[in-house]
Amino acid sequence: DGDNDGSLFLSDLIAEPGADLSGLTLYWANLSGMDLAGGIFIDADLYAADLSNTILTSAYMHQTNLDMANLESADLSYAYMLEAGLSGADLSYAQLDFAYLVLADLSDAILSYADLSYANLIGADLTGADLSQVEQFAFACFHTATYDAATTFSEGMDPEALGMIFVPAPGALFLLGISALAGSRRRRA
Repeated sequence: DGDNDGSLFLSDLIAEPGADLSGLTLYWANLSGMDLAGGIFIDADLYAADLSNTILTSAYMHQTNLDMANLESADLSYAYMLEAGLSGADLSYAQLDFAYLVLADLSDAILSYADLSYANLIGADLTGADLSQVEQFAFACFHTATYDAATTFSEGMDPEALGMIFVPAPGALFLLGISALAGSRRRRA
């Protein structure tokens, strides 16, 4: 729906539970409130799509681009989202319980009030993400997920205790590299 008129061209496909939308480009698509449970979205591009209040339980979204998508109050319980792009996505109030978000890019995503119970976020990029007000994260796995100084956490969420890895700002890494190089040159002299 690139022209934002509400129309969506899906050829002979129907957006319904179990629909296979793999490989489709659906920029700015308005799929709000639809039931797409069990849908298949392998390599689909849903950049800035409106999926608010959409039922996506058990959806298969391997390497799906959902950057800047509106997933507010979406039900993504049990969704398989390996290496999914969710940078800048709004996942506030989303049901992500038991979701598989391994290696997902959640940088700058909004996860306020999301239910992350039992979610698997191993290796996910949470740099700049908003995890404020997340109360449901019992038994979620954040091991090796990355965060930075811009990542906000809910009270009681301790990233180190959750096994997360702090990543300094890229500029800081550059400066650390320069200072290390200068230090090694001084030692040689």
